[in-house]
Amino acid sequence: MEKVQKAAEELLLAVGPDAASIPEIAKLSGITRASIYQFFPDKYSLFSQLAVNHMNSISQLLQSHGSSGHNQSQDWCNSLKSAIRIISDYYRANPVACILLMRGHFTQADREAHVAKDTAFGELLRTLLAKQGYSGHLPTHPDAATIAIEITFSVMKFGFAQEGTITQAIEEEASRACIAYLNVFV
Repeated sequence: MEKVQKAAEELLLAVGPDAASIPEIAKLSGITRASIYQFFPDKYSLFSQLAVNHMNSISQLLQSHGSSGHNQSQDWCNSLKSAIRIISDYYRANPVACILLMRGHFTQADREAHVAKDTAFGELLRTLLAKQGYSGHLPTHPDAATIAIEITFSVMKFGFAQEGTITQAIEEEASRACIAYLNVFV
């Protein structure tokens, strides 16, 4: 399935999600359509799996960032900007992640994966803020940490829709928007 996923990413970059198809992915990967359909009943389930893979990679990067000692001296705002930079750098290095995660949801499973991602990132945000001495109390209902993540990603989605990438200016705006929201609770 690794070959199939790699071929799907190549095709997504070349023609986009609308023009990509299982027959083209099969041709590019050298794996039969029947074999692909055993694991992915349609291209959207394959795209959802790719999206989950990218979400997991971003999550691992953020967990490493949060657990590393190098950012312990930063205040929470700078630490948050650093985390957003990690996400932005990932998107710039992985344009398929932008196509899959910034464009929108393809299926119900994809929507559920996005909700799970945002909830997990919200928990990572709470942990990061606690380690950095954030003095605010973030409500859990509604979950202010997850809302802060949604605000950040909304700015990034806007930038991706406008520019086709996450620019430095959009990264900075995402940081400003998230910090402004979190400052309400300090």
